[in-house]
Amino acid sequence: MEVGVVMRGGGPGAARRRRGGVRAACAAVLALFTGSIGVVMPSSAAADPGVGQPLLSGWLPYWTTSSSLASYTANADLFANVSPFWFDAQAGPTAGSVSIVAQPIGQSSAAAMAQLRAAGKKVLPAITDGTPRGYMAAVLQDPTTRAAHVEQLLELVRSGGFDGIDLDYEGFAFSDGTSTWNATKPAWAAFVTELAARFHANGLLVTAAVPTSPYWVYDFPTLGAVLDGVRVMTYDYSVARPGPIAPLDWVRRETQTMRTMIPSDKLIMGIPVYGRDWVRRTSTDQYDISLPDGRPATVADCPVGASFATRAVSAKDTYSITAKPGATVTRNPVYGELQVRYSETLSGGGKTCVVNREAWLADPRSVDDRLRTVISAGASGAALWTVGGENPVQWETLRYFINSRGPIYWSPLTSGPYPVYGAILSRYQALGMEASILRLPTSAEMNAAVPGSRVNTFQGGRIYWSPATGAHEVYGAILGQYSSLGAETSVLGLPRTGELSGRVAGSRANVFARGAIYWSSATGAHEVYGAILGRYWAMGGETSPLGLPTSGEVSGRVPGSRVNTFTGGAIYWSPATGAHDVYGAIYQTYQRLGAESSRLGLPTTGEVNGEVAGWRVSNFTGGAIYWSPAYGTWVVYR
Repeated sequence: MEVGVVMRGGGPGAARRRRGGVRAACAAVLALFTGSIGVVMPSSAAADPGVGQPLLSGWLPYWTTSSSLASYTANADLFANVSPFWFDAQAGPTAGSVSIVAQPIGQSSAAAMAQLRAAGKKVLPAITDGTPRGYMAAVLQDPTTRAAHVEQLLELVRSGGFDGIDLDYEGFAFSDGTSTWNATKPAWAAFVTELAARFHANGLLVTAAVPTSPYWVYDFPTLGAVLDGVRVMTYDYSVARPGPIAPLDWVRRETQTMRTMIPSDKLIMGIPVYGRDWVRRTSTDQYDISLPDGRPATVADCPVGASFATRAVSAKDTYSITAKPGATVTRNPVYGELQVRYSETLSGGGKTCVVNREAWLADPRSVDDRLRTVISAGASGAALWTVGGENPVQWETLRYFINSRGPIYWSPLTSGPYPVYGAILSRYQALGMEASILRLPTSAEMNAAVPGSRVNTFQGGRIYWSPATGAHEVYGAILGQYSSLGAETSVLGLPRTGELSGRVAGSRANVFARGAIYWSSATGAHEVYGAILGRYWAMGGETSPLGLPTSGEVSGRVPGSRVNTFTGGAIYWSPATGAHDVYGAIYQTYQRLGAESSRLGLPTTGEVNGEVAGWRVSNFTGGAIYWSPAYGTWVVYR
């Protein structure tokens, strides 16, 4: 038995992860499926752990350790546990022995573990089966070598300071052949039973990543009985030919089927956070290639060394594929994935050909749809393959579902797609969704500049939300003025209302935390805030003699003073005098004299009744202006 851990090199291709096409393999084993597995009734306990409980696990590939750690640690609140994809079981130096190879993770394992530990969740490293065909099955069929391998895994976990292990032994399914399954199944069952007993006795966990239901060699009922979690790899449905990676209808059926064999509280379904990009095939199964003029072509017509390989596409790169010139992009309504067809021109060495490609891709919506699907179908969580290659929008939508179970609106492909949810979605729905003046989203919900606030942008405006203000829209000319002031970081703060009809015919207004913006076609959009707004509202706002604002608040001509002008007058403010209105005939005279830069200075009162019946007066620091219908305006200086 080899107990030590061997270091080795290797890149993404070195890990034999997720091998083979499920669709093709299923056809080969369906005849063996009936009667080959026992049945466990679904758990009577609800599968859903409940709102706010973490639903995720996932794998951190060794070849993306830095980005995967950063992504996981920033979103660890969503995870029940995590599996660094770091170890590979290989044939040992002696017959029946196994060596455990540690993959190069690009940094100190101690430093990586420190980050994982700081996140506060269980760490269950994955170990893959990298042994030759039939080797691991033979190890498990021999009680002596099986027991040695159990102890070897226990030592790996203890010495590494891990919380358990995640078994990813896929060779039985994809290398050994179905003829071996009858012999392998009881050996595998004995192995996981003995491993779980040893681990549980030491306070450690055991999970397993397994293929889908036709692969009965994995004895799903036994896994459900003895392990702490069973992660079903519901992806790689299409590998050799273009097609969906994890068709949504298939994912639902697999979840329901697995639930008959595995208790709901242990059932975890895989979610792909990647896609594939293939060269399309013709009806005769040749590469779909043409010359620039459209005539059919062959590989020989392309530059020497041209690659026709299938490409893996991380979800973070999905929209670079959908943005290809001339690409046709659809979201398949049954499979729930993006399907993209586009052409790629290859030139070199005097040859040019056009290669027609087809990609099936993951994005935040496909990930969200699958989490919702597996939870509704009876699983207790989902495992992400992988963590670190995702579009970051994914985390916000998953967090919303985990913490609320609420609905999400996804805009059409022409607008992102972008999600809208929660209170912002409720407001968007109230306005009429995409038929409203806001039209389609142009962003996912994101943090606004005011701590604790959120915002979605749309083609026609924005909706802001905070716990204190609620969700309210801003759009059109009012949004233009709001943005020019600094939006939510301005003196106005967050909106407290949506856009409302003003009390002057044809006018509109938005009220904000510390002010308001009024608009009409005649006056434009202008803000009023602070002490001037207090005075304006005390007078009756736009229905007062002042009418609508014709300017925002600006500096007055007396140092330290401020002023808003209106259709019928103005309000002046200074620290010494406070906020006071001047309007009508008195305002006209005041303006003619030079307003606040005149001898009169700033107003010290609004317009009030004079001591003589029928007279009105405004007082200023340097005098007063009197007015009556009979005598007009009179100026008195101090």
